[in-house]
Amino acid sequence: MIVFTLYLVWEYNMQQFISVNGLSNSFETRLDLLLLVPLLLVLVSISIWQFVKK
Repeated sequence: MIVFTLYLVWEYNMQQFISVNGLSNSFETRLDLLLLVPLLLVLVSISIWQFVKK
């Protein structure tokens, strides 16, 4: 939950930064998603696995 909340805060700040600087919301601009989305998926998967395991 903490990581997901931090991701939402990061995404909001990135959207604000993109709109203020007039950048396009494209893959070239958002290379941070290459790291954040897989990391978020792995952490959520581990959390679900631990919850189901109990």
